[in-house]
Amino acid sequence: MAGCISWAEKYKGTQHYKGYGDIYIKEKGRKYKAHRLAYAEANGLDVDDLGDAHVLHSCDNPSCINPAHLRIGTNRDNMLDMISRGRGGNQKLSVDDVRAIRALYAEGIRQHPIAALFGVGQDQISRIVNFKRFVEVV
Repeated sequence: MAGCISWAEKYKGTQHYKGYGDIYIKEKGRKYKAHRLAYAEANGLDVDDLGDAHVLHSCDNPSCINPAHLRIGTNRDNMLDMISRGRGGNQKLSVDDVRAIRALYAEGIRQHPIAALFGVGQDQISRIVNFKRFVEVV
């Protein structure tokens, strides 16, 4: 996405292995993610005011701190973003796929045929229909 701003343009710190900036704030005695700091500063907040809230990237660029690309959300929002953008390892299934799998199963279709239809193992289908996988998708 055009307009990304790298955390390294504003902050001094280290880069987390996933690309996020890790910034140590001496006065607070701890590290913070650069995008959380940027969001807090842009919205007149102290970074600690964010609590457990997630700061999500619309640009899908972990090093970006452009406030226009950042929004507040929940862990569920973050997981749904990850799934819808195909992140999180070798993600094969979309949110719509997961909903379709659960609907097919609810109609009485057995797990093996559903697995074959979506190109995954029956064990994956079992975890999905029993809400042990993709629990954030309803």
